[in-house]
Amino acid sequence: MDVRAIMTSWDVGFLAWCLAIVPGLLFFFLGFRIADKRNKIRNIPTSTIGSIAMGLVEVKGKVRVFQKTYVSPLSGKECLFFEYEIVRVFGEIEKQLVREDGSPFAGFILEDESGQVGVDPEGADLHLVKQKTTYDSTPGSPGRDEFLNALKALGIVTGPSGRGENFYAIETRILPGDELYVMGTVAENARRNGPGVGSGNICIRKQKGTVFCISDLSERQLLTKLKKQLFYCFGIGLFWVSIYLVLIWWVLAGSEISKRLCGEDYNFFCG
Repeated sequence: MDVRAIMTSWDVGFLAWCLAIVPGLLFFFLGFRIADKRNKIRNIPTSTIGSIAMGLVEVKGKVRVFQKTYVSPLSGKECLFFEYEIVRVFGEIEKQLVREDGSPFAGFILEDESGQVGVDPEGADLHLVKQKTTYDSTPGSPGRDEFLNALKALGIVTGPSGRGENFYAIETRILPGDELYVMGTVAENARRNGPGVGSGNICIRKQKGTVFCISDLSERQLLTKLKKQLFYCFGIGLFWVSIYLVLIWWVLAGSEISKRLCGEDYNFFCG
């Protein structure tokens, strides 16, 4: 195969575009979306629930149950939302994802000293870190027996101990009474029998084209987290675009440089 012909073809340029510029642009696009969200969170003042008006708002308060709750399978706690991931580890390095699951997010009431409002969490960006628990089936680990019983209830066969395999899990949840930060749009409660009933038939929910996030972090902590994500997206995007530019440079100028370095009878490796 003629490496020179391949490296100087327009097919390589198109491949470089697909492999480098498109992922790079996607990371830049994601970065700009995160930047827009971060700016809105930083610039919109926090309101008391009793003073909110229709439109985009930022509030914080305690979670109250509206109608429905779930029981998380690992901790056994009553919650409004849970998600978990269970991994089987063989030896020290081999890992296998066993199960990844969660519940829908039940509508809830958010309450502060000035009042309360329903929250329809469907479609929200979640930033949850505080109510997160790790589980470990390694002998001697705290809560090991309860964890193994929970795995058995989920239908996951653990086998006898001592075979060099262990199970690890992470469960994230929102409990009644948790403090939450919510940014979303105050609008009429379209469900009517949802969490907005009793609060003037309004609720905070997602509206197309606007920010809707729910977090158990403070506003300052959330801004710091988004800033890190922003740098990550722009950094990865810049990396991919740089690869694209290097490949295009090689397609356009690489053969001439190789001729000068290696003579007329060159190939890609100067061999």
